[in-house]
Amino acid sequence: GRTVEKAIECIEYYGGSIEGISAMFTAAEVINGRQVHSMFHISDVEGYASFKSDNCPLCNSGVKLDGIITENGVSVL
Repeated sequence: GRTVEKAIECIEYYGGSIEGISAMFTAAEVINGRQVHSMFHISDVEGYASFKSDNCPLCNSGVKLDGIITENGVSVL
């Protein structure tokens, strides 16, 4: 969502117009009052949750990461 917000800000700053927002996956249905069209939504991923690091129940319980998911797959830590 934040990346899209910044992209919208830049496009509008330079006089462009937003015709639509599309994503493969999104947790946000609306960003800056605009509908987000996506192939997959949070309801497609059972147990999906997203938290800021200072409000993450796993972080606050001391649970450490096993790995990081990147475009190349899972990198085990």
